[in-house]
Amino acid sequence: MKRTVPYKIGAILAILLLPALTPAHAQKDPIKWGKVPDEELSMKSYEPDTSAPALVLADYGNLYFDLSDGKLKFVRENHRRIKILKRSGFDYGDITIGFHKDGEKITAFKAHTITPDGETYDLDKSDVFEEKVTGDWIRMKFTFPRIEEGAVLEYQYNLTSEYYFSLREWYFQREIPTLYSELRLKIPEWYDYIFLNQGRSYDIEETDQRTESIRVPNVVQSDVFGNQQRGIDLVQAKVNYYRYVMKDVPAMKEEAYVTTMDDYLARLRFQLRSVQYPQRGYTPILSDWPTVAKELMEHEEFGQQFTKNRYQKAVMEELEPVLAGAATKEEKALLAYEHLSRIMEWDEDFSFLAEPNVDECLKQRKGSSGSLNLLLLTALKALDVECYPILVSTRGHGKMLDLYPILSQFDHVAVIASLDGKYQVLDLGNAARPMGIPRSSTLNGMAWMVDPANPQWIELSPPMSKSSHIVQITLDDNGDTHADVQAKHEGYFAVDYREKILHDRDCAFVKDNWQKRFPDTEVAGLAFKGEDKLDAPVNFSFHVDVPASVQVAGDFIYFNPVQMPAFEENPFKVQSRDYPVDINYPFEFQNIYFVSIPEGYNIEALPESVKITLPNDGGKFEYLSSDMGQGKIRVIYRLSLFQLHFEPDEYAIIKNFFDILLQKQGEQIVFKKQM
Repeated sequence: MKRTVPYKIGAILAILLLPALTPAHAQKDPIKWGKVPDEELSMKSYEPDTSAPALVLADYGNLYFDLSDGKLKFVRENHRRIKILKRSGFDYGDITIGFHKDGEKITAFKAHTITPDGETYDLDKSDVFEEKVTGDWIRMKFTFPRIEEGAVLEYQYNLTSEYYFSLREWYFQREIPTLYSELRLKIPEWYDYIFLNQGRSYDIEETDQRTESIRVPNVVQSDVFGNQQRGIDLVQAKVNYYRYVMKDVPAMKEEAYVTTMDDYLARLRFQLRSVQYPQRGYTPILSDWPTVAKELMEHEEFGQQFTKNRYQKAVMEELEPVLAGAATKEEKALLAYEHLSRIMEWDEDFSFLAEPNVDECLKQRKGSSGSLNLLLLTALKALDVECYPILVSTRGHGKMLDLYPILSQFDHVAVIASLDGKYQVLDLGNAARPMGIPRSSTLNGMAWMVDPANPQWIELSPPMSKSSHIVQITLDDNGDTHADVQAKHEGYFAVDYREKILHDRDCAFVKDNWQKRFPDTEVAGLAFKGEDKLDAPVNFSFHVDVPASVQVAGDFIYFNPVQMPAFEENPFKVQSRDYPVDINYPFEFQNIYFVSIPEGYNIEALPESVKITLPNDGGKFEYLSSDMGQGKIRVIYRLSLFQLHFEPDEYAIIKNFFDILLQKQGEQIVFKKQM
């Protein structure tokens, strides 16, 4: 779950003292409420994408500024129509609208369903619900009445928001096709916004500037009690008009190995850069990275958390018994990290601020990702370890922009520390994760190091994760397989297994994994080690009996040695892809199978050996089969992937790579009975 973080740290709200705008006159909505064209009402499928379960017929937004009550805010009018094409599209009748409880409100809301025969069914206001998400973030939810195939769902609302630093983003593209999407804005010249366009080009892009009379409040007199009476002045100002339209926007459906679809959907974002009112000075909003770093270090919920002596004293009192006997800073840092990993719990909220503060977090043994890692930073600072906070946008939160110092692009903080002559990333929140292995959701390419003397962007390079198996296999005439398995897991694979062991000391998950593929599998003699030492591999050994896993047909036995493959299906299913492939971390799977030739049989056929390599040594796959003599066959299955990012024009390469892998791991050894 995400915690909303503020855009700007520091006292910049003096802008509120500047002149006020009255509401701009909204442009006329291009579609009329409830007036659906006959061709849209009778539509049964969308010809450019006949698989689409639903279609956005029209999506209109109109944004303008308002200061009718003395507070600067923006209003965005929203009007949307959705056509339900298939029963599988009924879920698009469940609508969620998020807003802040403080500083935002929804007004002028209405919704109805228009059935294919033209009947209209209004949504009852009692069927609209609100629920708290986290902090002051609220979700308004409702479900359209009388949904059926062919129905048109229409709703309208106005969002009024005081968060004018970052206007609400606009999505032109979704996971279903959009027939028409248009956003209009009316922004006085006093506000200079950065427009961040992503995805395809606009079909229509229009800008205009007009000089208009804008009504601004003014203090005209005070009564005997000192109460000020407001009047109205008219100010001549230039107003910028913007109109952006996209037509026939295709659906963009989520596939495997993507950060977040928000990184690739066609959308428009805004960030306030500066404000300059008539006869007043220029007020910059976006500063620069060094200034932001300085402000963060002075902030009560960030820098002061790990620089204040009282917080350092509290955490060192907790760690004192643990550090007894440790000689070096590196040893103390390791013991501090492992102890805090064991006793502290993540509350599932991401933040780069200490919410609660590190002292309260330590007492509660629980906190947000910001509280936990700023607590760790406090401990390392007290131990005189060179360390810095690094701000991250998690994979689900989206890409980071190094061009603009916008804090709202971050939702997490981790720690980078110099230990044994090298820098490692530390990330509290999981008792199974060692130093140097941050949570996989942070692996989003880059991080920003908050060092007032030298703030900088750094690359997050995750370590290689490895999984290896040595499997001794025997077969019998009944079609059963018997195997002794030795497994070793490192890196993120070790973290995964360590987590499972923490929750299941009997390791029932091992049997469960086999039984998903072979329902009657029995597991015996299970043993494991390395689960208690965070920087060690996790090792397993066990015996499995797998009934009916061998095909016996007359004089022939057909057997696939790759019983538990790394991938059971190709994660890349579509023929082409419009956005990149982003893999969290590099990995290697190596399985070696020793298959005993069944008594009374000879080898009839072995799968052909193959080696394939991705361009620029981005990865490789090897399938090597050989007759070792003395009644043994050896099959080596090795998959390594080093390249983590593939552009859309490289998609065919990675898809073909996995196509070959899946084909090879399905091939069988053939035995023939001796005559």
